[in-house]
Amino acid sequence: MCKNTKTEETFVLEMQTTYESDMADRLYYYGGSLIHNQVSSGDKKYVVNSVLICCIASYNVPHKQPVPQGKVLFRYKMMENDTHEVYDDDKLNICFLELNRFDNYLDKDADLKKQWCWIFNNLANFAKRPENLDPSFDDVIKDAGTGKLTIQQKIEYMEAMHLNDRERLVIHEGGVMIGREEVREEWRQDRIEKAKPRPKVDVEWVDLGLSVSWAACNLNATVPEASGSYFSWGEILPKSDYSWDRYRYGDYEAYYDIPDISGAFDFFKYDQSNGFGNTYHIFLESGDDAVTQKLGQPCRLPTMAEVQELIENCVWTQTVSSGVSGYTVTGKNGNSIFLPAAGYMDGQKLKKSGEYGLLWTSELDSDTISNAWDLYFNCRNNKVDKNDSSLRCYGFPVRPVKKS
Repeated sequence: MCKNTKTEETFVLEMQTTYESDMADRLYYYGGSLIHNQVSSGDKKYVVNSVLICCIASYNVPHKQPVPQGKVLFRYKMMENDTHEVYDDDKLNICFLELNRFDNYLDKDADLKKQWCWIFNNLANFAKRPENLDPSFDDVIKDAGTGKLTIQQKIEYMEAMHLNDRERLVIHEGGVMIGREEVREEWRQDRIEKAKPRPKVDVEWVDLGLSVSWAACNLNATVPEASGSYFSWGEILPKSDYSWDRYRYGDYEAYYDIPDISGAFDFFKYDQSNGFGNTYHIFLESGDDAVTQKLGQPCRLPTMAEVQELIENCVWTQTVSSGVSGYTVTGKNGNSIFLPAAGYMDGQKLKKSGEYGLLWTSELDSDTISNAWDLYFNCRNNKVDKNDSSLRCYGFPVRPVKKS
């Protein structure tokens, strides 16, 4: 609980990483308590100062109305139903700052709300400070003290910060199937990779006349025809086995097929189905975006809307380039990119190379929690699909985008 010493306003600030069904009731309780405690029994006159409950949520809060794109702050207050007259100077407010709705990129005109979103999303991951971050955040960054840590200390800190009880259980129970030390080492390497200073990577960007520029090559590829690396959805490193029991954020098959484990392998991150996981996410965090971790901000995976824009506003031509099947995608401005039919990894096998092309987006399929959305094209039947979702343990290439 905090208090503004100049205005005497009181507010509660809560960091919320998990959606709970009693969230609304809890916020009412906080607000009601703060108002009630301002008045004592026997007071001749009631004087109540404003109360603000601010919930900083790293999940998407359920909304009954469509949400405008780019909106991150939601503020609720008491008002008359028909005239919308605010009751008594708006003394009880509840607001949500939804970090998942922030695209993790600060443009030159970013307001303070979006700058706070960047702080909450990135400070713990030791991201480099954007040049256009307001000077008023100097003390916040200084107090965080992350610049004083060595690489090894950063690794140890991130391990402690990211491992929750469910993740620890997955590591221990994972030994039943694939060897405890092997799983531990994979997870350790992932955290080491996140803590490393990023070397500069030269990327050729192509302006197709869309809202974002698209890279000329897949991530870790040097020519447009190359497949690049394959990634499970939400993981930042390639690997040798793309099966469920090697997936970082749980195991769909084990949850249903091995009841004696008691749900140790269900999805504990990126799970919009509230009955399973404990983190209400459907959009990738920057720390789990393979593109952002390799190239730095503002580079990232495309959203579904950006994939749809690529399909609907460009001409797709099936092509064979340097012996590789794929599609040439040409924008209205005449610029083009080549997307190779690189296939996908299932377990330890590469499948449909030369026939299918699949590229991950940054969004979970909220109707099927085992899946994430992807861009799919088929060189055998000349098909391009903007509404395809696939098992997130599969290994797909990724194509970087950034704001134009």
